[in-house]
Amino acid sequence: MWTKSRLLGLASVFAGLLVYACSGESSPVESPADGGSNPPRPTVDSSAPPETDGGGGGSDAGRDGQVDDAGCVYEPPSLDAGDRCGTLPFGRAQVAFGPVDLDAGNGYDGGVLPPGIYDAVIAERASASGGAWRETFVVDGNGRFTRTRQVTASVNPGPVTRRSGTYTVQGGSIRFVYDCAYNDDALTDAGDDTLPFDVVGPTCAPRYRYGATGIRITLQRR
Repeated sequence: MWTKSRLLGLASVFAGLLVYACSGESSPVESPADGGSNPPRPTVDSSAPPETDGGGGGSDAGRDGQVDDAGCVYEPPSLDAGDRCGTLPFGRAQVAFGPVDLDAGNGYDGGVLPPGIYDAVIAERASASGGAWRETFVVDGNGRFTRTRQVTASVNPGPVTRRSGTYTVQGGSIRFVYDCAYNDDALTDAGDDTLPFDVVGPTCAPRYRYGATGIRITLQRR
């Protein structure tokens, strides 16, 4: 049961997220939500097409694609799409925040993240009054990625942040080290981030899901 002191503490945590979102990100937040616990996995309509294909390589199977144990073939996308840091434009509209129950479910399980282009389809946070999340994430399966993101904390959209660099997976955590970072048109030093994550969804239609204090984001592979 949520106590008054716990609700006040959660509100304080999310206040930090609002400051980050409005001032230009270095990371979505600093640490996993509630020790890495999270609610039951949501259902996403994976049949809905993205708004645009965004260029920079598709997700159709090809002879150079990776094949997993289930026989799914994943074609590695291009990581040089021509925008800052080689990023793609957004593939979907922003997703409004819904509520997240930080006490429910199990911890993030990690997993194998197939190469491809992923767009945010679910955004959850502890205080779901307004705001939205928009993100397109591209991963090549060989340790490199690009990412385009914009956070609307309440009403006004924050900067469009573009990142590229390397990633490593260890257990239920994914670590990003940025070698290119822009907030709108301003070059910045973004450092690195480590976040809890897992790969969920039906066979051959993976979703990349990650969490941080007060939020959880789910992205669908195109």
